[in-house]
Amino acid sequence: MDGRLADLYFGRDDAETDIAEGGLLRAGFLRTATYEAARKARKHLIIGRKGSGKSAICRTLAAEQSSEVTTVLVTPDALSADEIRRFELQGIPHEMAKKLIWRYVLATHIARHLVAHAAEAHGKAGRRSVSTVRNFLAANGELGDQRPRFWQIIERLRTSLSLEAFGVGITWELGGPSEGIRTANQLDVVERNLKQAIEDLACPAEHGRLLLLVDQIEDVWSNDGESDSLVIGLLRAARDVTSSFSGVSCVVFLRSDIYDLLQFPDKDKLHGDEMRVDWSESRLLELILARAQASLGVDIDTDRLWSEIFPPTMNGTPVGAYLVQHTLLRPRDIIHLCNLCRDIAEGNGHDRITERDLSEAVHQYSDWKLNDLANEYLANYPFLDGLYPIFRDHGYVVTRHAFKRRAAEPLRALAGRFPERASGLTGDDVIDVLYEIGFLGVRRNDHVVYAHDHHDRIESTDREFHIHPCFRPALRATLATSKPRYDGVLIGEMVGRDIYAGTRNIGLQRGDREFQTLQTVIDGVRRLLDRLDDAGLPAEVRVDVSANLRHILEQAETLYGSPGGIAFGIDHIQAFLSSYAQRLENDGFADGPRTSAYIRSMDDLTRRVRNQVWTPNRGGYGGSGSEG
Repeated sequence: MDGRLADLYFGRDDAETDIAEGGLLRAGFLRTATYEAARKARKHLIIGRKGSGKSAICRTLAAEQSSEVTTVLVTPDALSADEIRRFELQGIPHEMAKKLIWRYVLATHIARHLVAHAAEAHGKAGRRSVSTVRNFLAANGELGDQRPRFWQIIERLRTSLSLEAFGVGITWELGGPSEGIRTANQLDVVERNLKQAIEDLACPAEHGRLLLLVDQIEDVWSNDGESDSLVIGLLRAARDVTSSFSGVSCVVFLRSDIYDLLQFPDKDKLHGDEMRVDWSESRLLELILARAQASLGVDIDTDRLWSEIFPPTMNGTPVGAYLVQHTLLRPRDIIHLCNLCRDIAEGNGHDRITERDLSEAVHQYSDWKLNDLANEYLANYPFLDGLYPIFRDHGYVVTRHAFKRRAAEPLRALAGRFPERASGLTGDDVIDVLYEIGFLGVRRNDHVVYAHDHHDRIESTDREFHIHPCFRPALRATLATSKPRYDGVLIGEMVGRDIYAGTRNIGLQRGDREFQTLQTVIDGVRRLLDRLDDAGLPAEVRVDVSANLRHILEQAETLYGSPGGIAFGIDHIQAFLSSYAQRLENDGFADGPRTSAYIRSMDDLTRRVRNQVWTPNRGGYGGSGSEG
């Protein structure tokens, strides 16, 4: 096998393992504006969808120590999730209690850095305040290499912190009208002494700054009120750290579906600190090129990657654009898909990725991503996989009317399975959800837009939706309409038999009833084609309808010289058009007056043909084999 493909690798799907030895995150990382904003602490809240590269930015920053900045990674452990969510203290609100957890965690990280930095950069310069901080850490089990887990921290906050290093006795510790206020007072003492130690050290600018990076909050979040309080407490504590401690910044990396659900009074104060992780087609392709170069160890260019290793085009679309179209504009998606293309090509014994390999990869990837979507939003929308049958074996263009009709019974069943979600299981609400998670796009100004590239919402006036290309193969929804394209193979075989038998040249005469019926079909199909652009159908549906009508027209015209095939041919065309008109109506494309009139004219054509009472088995019209 050619070394290009044998050595090609685009990295692992998740940053946590891709940063480790053998991963490509270090060598193939693309430094984006979001990365720079987090690194320089211009933004303190990095928001993005799962797989959008939040953790890649965080882990890359955590691994990049320099004279300018020292980074510390803070991640809650999943084992402590229940304890964290249940944590409360008498006398203060739940959100304030959760904030105290984060105040302590962040303060001890600052304290550990301060002690280590003082020893390394300042030596024994007689900083008594730093020594007291070190003694505090030792007394509370925070000085060793092994940090306590969050549940251990919670137990400590529930009882009492040792503050004797700061000259605070046990009697004062236990003071205060409630345990919540007592704990808050203890943390005030810790933070006050930290600020004093930082001031006493008086670090020059060249000592750099401390950057705290908080990630993987989703590991302890469960879409309930207590989880929301936990995240709100973190955001407030992180903001206080950045504003209170000189030379210290805190950046939180948070999934957008979590952040967008949060509601709290001062959320507007965070807008200036927010930055969304967004990707474009060009940036994703740039990322893939960087990873290909890192894995191959050579500086290959774009043309070589997208013409020699991958096929130049797929279904007439440049292959890079085709790959991106099948992702939700996330690095994880395109890394996954490109690795799958490479693996399938190797498994098929190819020395480059072929169109067949790519097609096979897209179908397998679609199955995986459909399952992944349900798992990704399991906490938010546990009913998601129950919606898939509504779309399976239908066209990928979906009208609001058709969806609500098809979904009525499944949604009633899902409301029974998930009674706590029943109020949100209406047709309109579910469309909103499916758009929000990227499953559906909406037609806007002759373009289909998806939530991952347009951060707007569905309007009640939106009527036309499209299943995302990523999910179409898994749902067997690869055509705009659910009716398969017209198949004229059987008619072709009939005509071929006529030619072989020498009957084709006999032909039809203008006065024959068969001729007149065939002419009715051809004239009617031509009129349907002429009116198609003004029919008001979605563009993708017009393409399907046009392809079917043109194929019918082509096949019908071959029947003029084929008496042996005309009976079967007309019957086949009429049956297809009748079924096609019914399917277009069932799929909701007859809602408007123009579309309704167009579909009705298609049905009228089939009715006119039927009214001529063609009887194939008797060889004539009007019930008599001798007429015409």
